[in-house]
Amino acid sequence: HLTPCNRRLLIAIGAFSVIAFALRAWWLARQSFWLDEGFSVSLTGGSLGYILRQSFTVEPNPPFYFLLLHLWRFPAGSGEFAIRYLSVLPAVAAVPLLYVVGRRLAGPWVGLLAAVLGCVNPYLVWLAQEARMYSWALLWTVLGAYLLLRALNSGDRRLWLLFGLANLLAMYTHSYAVFVVAAEAAFLLIRLPHDRLKVWPGVAASAGAGVLFLPWFVSISAYAGESSTWRGFIGVWDMLRVLGQNFASQAHLPAAIDPWFALLLALFAAYSVLGTRYSVLGTGYFLPLWLLLPVFVVYAISLKEPLFSPRYFIVVLPAFLLLAAAGLAAMPKQAALAGLALVSAGSVWAIERGQTVPSYAKEDYRLAASYISQRSQPGDAIV
Repeated sequence: HLTPCNRRLLIAIGAFSVIAFALRAWWLARQSFWLDEGFSVSLTGGSLGYILRQSFTVEPNPPFYFLLLHLWRFPAGSGEFAIRYLSVLPAVAAVPLLYVVGRRLAGPWVGLLAAVLGCVNPYLVWLAQEARMYSWALLWTVLGAYLLLRALNSGDRRLWLLFGLANLLAMYTHSYAVFVVAAEAAFLLIRLPHDRLKVWPGVAASAGAGVLFLPWFVSISAYAGESSTWRGFIGVWDMLRVLGQNFASQAHLPAAIDPWFALLLALFAAYSVLGTRYSVLGTGYFLPLWLLLPVFVVYAISLKEPLFSPRYFIVVLPAFLLLAAAGLAAMPKQAALAGLALVSAGSVWAIERGQTVPSYAKEDYRLAASYISQRSQPGDAIV
């Protein structure tokens, strides 16, 4: 309904989407592909059958992104900008989705604040500039949350089917989406006794997506799996500290500032739980479940096999940003705008530092390849 208020909101969300695109496309090919991106390019140079065989035997990540990248390379080419551009598109689309999820949870003001936080978030910008699956996992996860909330409101079973499909795509994009699907299933089970007719199709859709994900899970568990030679076990408080700094600034602010910047955003999120007048928790603790259940499940699994890596938790960052937006919205408007301006300024600074401070640079395989191509001779061995 395009009332004057809705028209202004639509223009604002369009503007934030354009800004999100500019931040993510800015300096997209400035840095070289690093090791993981090289794996993406190498794997997707093979046939579709080769990609599927690798994904069901030795590649520890699900195949959807690799299949998509394989098809993308035909029209786009294999340059650094072209390959990474495929990750920019879902990262931009997630910004208006954050708005609609926030609006359904707690109103347009919360949705608008969530869109701004998502637009300038350094963690999202950094991962949007990688030739990896993280931005697509983000998109499917936020889309699944939107469909869940909309289906709960309308009771339309077709929306539950789309919810199940979004979850299936999320899991076949990155395996950590399984933990978000589990959090959504827990949320629905909590609501089941109070609204059985509306909720049970959602439980069935979550279970169905889980069943359809089993072939990859069983195959990779039986035949491959990733040995954690580069990860070590850390305690739960260290996990939360590292995630907080990555979620707030990608740990790209000066060391004296970075922890305080992360604490500021965490306080906004905590205020949404402790002091908000908005009903973000009236939906069965959806956002806290979405944010915390995957973290603690990974911690529990890591007691046996270390699994923690901050980039994998992109699928829970939307819940953190929505909680922070709700906390800001609960403050007086001038305080909320001042807090938003402070977070936005720090975020843009972190984005700039991520590209210009040498210690944050990605591994320079571009330079290594150039060095070898200029100096290697027939018969040389390259180690």
